Amino acid sequence: MIKNACKKSMFIILVLMICICSVSCKKKKRAPEFADDLFVTLSYEPANNDDIAKAYRVNMEVYQDGTVRIYANGFVKWYGKDVPGIETFKISEDDVKKIKKLIVDEDLYHLQRDIGNKNNMEGIKKTLTVYTKDGEYFVYGINPSNRSFNKVYDFIYELGVEKNATYTAQIDEIQRKGFENDVGLYIKDNFGNVVFAKEDINDIYFDPEKEMIVIELNDEKAKDLEDMTYYIGSDNLLSMSLYNDNEFVIMLVAFENTSDGKIYVSGGFETEEEMNKFIENLKEGLE
Repeated sequence: MIKNACKKSMFIILVLMICICSVSCKKKKRAPEFADDLFVTLSYEPANNDDIAKAYRVNMEVYQDGTVRIYANGFVKWYGKDVPGIETFKISEDDVKKIKKLIVDEDLYHLQRDIGNKNNMEGIKKTLTVYTKDGEYFVYGINPSNRSFNKVYDFIYELGVEKNATYTAQIDEIQRKGFENDVGLYIKDNFGNVVFAKEDINDIYFDPEKEMIVIELNDEKAKDLEDMTYYIGSDNLLSMSLYNDNEFVIMLVAFENTSDGKIYVSGGFETEEEMNKFIENLKEGLE
């Protein structure tokens, strides 16, 4: 009797343990409730790269309706005049389902946060961000070797590999040209010769007495300016041209026998805000 009772108790305990394990496993494998719109983003960027022109992040967003957006951000310095463009295309409903299944099957949202190669801190930093109704889950790493991560990442990337290549080629071309022209401020004389470079300029500010913007040269170049203005008459001005990144900005003037190294902007401004913005832009050309 006692023996049968023990067997019965053990059977009940065994059944309970199986039920608990079954519930636990189902909970672990329960698919996340993905967000209604954007549900996953793939990103990549160089890690510890000294090439400023190529130091930026490319993002590939995937939406529930199959829309994919590729765009760049995180620039150390963006050389384009306008904000970077966005490449948009569509993938099939079947591909959307496959991405979701991969995320669930590979248990992406339960991987440790950093799955990068700790022995190599240079290369490509890759990130996957999953958006659910409970919040965001992201996993990243430099040159990651995690098979689950790479399986999801590579599948998404391959869906837009050609679009990515075309988009980044356009961004790289803008960055390359901008970097080559990133020479900052310089000043030319009437003969087209560069007489002062950005490293020759100490400061740029507004002089309320003369009501003009002042470009002040350092002490060494102040002597060169004095020599240039020595022979002009008292009623005359020496005119020069200001350039920023190889583009003409405005005409400048210097007065007779200028020994203080000051050159003046010869244009007027309608508002103080417009003038301050102009000075701010010029100062950026000194960096």
